[in-house]
Amino acid sequence: MLLEGARMQITFLKDMATQRNPRSYFTFLNYLYKNDRLIHFTNLDTFLPQRIEFEDYLRWCSKHFDDITNYSQEVVDIHPEMANDGRRLVDTFVVTSKNLQTGRTTTRRTRHVVISVGGKPYLPKPFPDSHPRIIHSSQYALQVHKLLSKRDLPYKIAVVGGGQSSAEIFENVINNFPNAQTRLIIKGSALRPSDDSPL
Repeated sequence: MLLEGARMQITFLKDMATQRNPRSYFTFLNYLYKNDRLIHFTNLDTFLPQRIEFEDYLRWCSKHFDDITNYSQEVVDIHPEMANDGRRLVDTFVVTSKNLQTGRTTTRRTRHVVISVGGKPYLPKPFPDSHPRIIHSSQYALQVHKLLSKRDLPYKIAVVGGGQSSAEIFENVINNFPNAQTRLIIKGSALRPSDDSPL
């Protein structure tokens, strides 16, 4: 969500490269060095960077691959091509995508396809799929100031959920709407601990 002040849940050492190759150009430490932030970060006395800075690090890494990356693409077709030697094995895939900005379609031939479309926002029942006063956490940062346009009004706000996102939103609401009556509603008896899995 990149909310102001929100920190990563995991150490920066679990970045794009350090655990595979600490000498890689693409480590978070090198990003800090290249952007004159290394000394500042080391003086923060934390292994947990702010999410907005880590997002900038990820953008910095990805910019190095702009010449081989295509954004704003919607895949409209994938079909396998069989090997020409009579075997019943897939040799390549033909992937057709449409540029969402220009409408132009492009076809690419590849040996490997990795599908990683991400998750979809989920609103549990009995919440309606779309309601002008219900915001899913995936839309919170974009919509909150449209819905709650006056900082000092005495809004009544319920944050529903017991994980990291709901805790960050709850803190953000309290900090940005000081006169609001804000409640955190959770299913269990306590907030779930932050994710400290290996990656």
